[in-house]
Amino acid sequence: MRCAHAEAPWSWWLRAALVACCLLAPSLASAVTVTLSATDDAWIDQANTSTNHGSDTTLNVKNGTGAVKQRTLAKFDLSGIPADCATVTSAKLKLTITTAPSSSRTHNAHRVTTSWSEGTVTWLSPWGTAGGDFNATATASASTGTTAGVTIEWTVTSDVTAFLGGSATNYGWLIKDNSEGGTSNTTSYGSDENGTSSNRPVLEVTYTTDDAACDDSNPCTDDTCHATLGCQYTNNSNSCDDGLFCNGTDTCSGGSCGHSGDPCAGNGECN
Repeated sequence: MRCAHAEAPWSWWLRAALVACCLLAPSLASAVTVTLSATDDAWIDQANTSTNHGSDTTLNVKNGTGAVKQRTLAKFDLSGIPADCATVTSAKLKLTITTAPSSSRTHNAHRVTTSWSEGTVTWLSPWGTAGGDFNATATASASTGTTAGVTIEWTVTSDVTAFLGGSATNYGWLIKDNSEGGTSNTTSYGSDENGTSSNRPVLEVTYTTDDAACDDSNPCTDDTCHATLGCQYTNNSNSCDDGLFCNGTDTCSGGSCGHSGDPCAGNGECN
């Protein structure tokens, strides 16, 4: 024997509200963090304008009076981050000090504006201006301190966002002293050729992926944002509507909406 009970008069709208909530809820964004190694790094030397330092185990930044300046370059491959459906929430350039300066310095990270390669770059080449072509306004600044083994971070989120969005080309960053004159100080950072892996440059990027950014308005594909491949479109077999009133049952096949059966079978009239 089943016991019947009266349904509360407000229960219908509660159920409706729950259904609407599920249907209208935005797609969830998933957070991903990747740590990238430098594809190119080098330092350039004002005192030796034609010398390449792309294979050195350290990267130098130096200030001082006269032609003694030294600057560091680093570049990273961002192709594994899906530009079509990722939103960068954090990007940090990290260099580890192997030889500390005698007094703390402020080092600036500037976005480079000319293509370069670690195997050929010098103080003069390939630049239009000796010492490097870069955005005059620093993206970020950081204090070095006077202790070796410390990792220094620059927040470069805006640059990475611009690289992925196409508003700037990814030529990496140039690190230079904020005040390149005065008493000479040299800071050495570990390069990608450094024998200690923890001393090597890295770019740590955190981003979210959002399926909604991949919506192609096609009911016959399931649209998702893959963490490295970007937007992916998988054919489904859902019910659909091809917009034609009298042509049978509509279902998805091969990424398109089609129909099957004869709605007028038997009596010659549309049913």
